[in-house]
Amino acid sequence: MSKLIVKHNDFMEAGYRMTLTELKIIEKLFSMIKKDDNEFKIYTFTV
Repeated sequence: MSKLIVKHNDFMEAGYRMTLTELKIIEKLFSMIKKDDNEFKIYTFTV
């Protein structure tokens, strides 16, 4: 199942200053957030 990720322009512009590995990590973290999450949570993943 594919997930849609909507990002603020600040994230898009910051992407030009990040390495490919950094971008992949950020995308992974974004994909873990559920759209019905209403509170801040700590997300962890292994590299």
